[in-house]
Amino acid sequence: MMPKPPTKEMSNLPAMPAACHHFPAHFHIDHLAKTVPQGPFLGIDWGKSRVGIALSDPDNTLSMPLKVVPTGGALRGALSQLWKDYAIKAIVMGWPMHHTGEPSALCAPILRLATRLHDDHGWPIALYDERFTTQGVAAFLHQPKAVIDDHAAALILQGAIFRWKTLTSPPCPYTAIRPSPL
Repeated sequence: MMPKPPTKEMSNLPAMPAACHHFPAHFHIDHLAKTVPQGPFLGIDWGKSRVGIALSDPDNTLSMPLKVVPTGGALRGALSQLWKDYAIKAIVMGWPMHHTGEPSALCAPILRLATRLHDDHGWPIALYDERFTTQGVAAFLHQPKAVIDDHAAALILQGAIFRWKTLTSPPCPYTAIRPSPL
């Protein structure tokens, strides 16, 4: 089931590319790459009980787990403080898809939060496919899912950083060089 846009402004947006997986095109990582300068990004793994938060380095090379906060009223205040403390340039939020490619039930509240943060603060937000991140991190760390939300956020953010770097970096001059046949 596709989530409905939470605000009437969103219904006036142009049609989104299929790659956007049922969210507005301005929340796509490709749009973020065109509009956001290099600098630290926050990664968010939103859940019904907890939100994992990760931080990238200023060069957008690595992401690292930062903290876990309860879902609810304190989240927006925590994000505002982190935005100021780390001079954040953008936020990447996990977009939980089913393995079939359809949005999960968690997509609707995530889209509402992304829209609210974007509309209220003007923050650049990207929604990034997070399929299997929490399960993968739990299996890798041999920890229960309840204690690894910030690590899952780091994995989501790292994937988005790789995509962002691919879109914003000049082509490598060595990719055109091919070894001569023997």
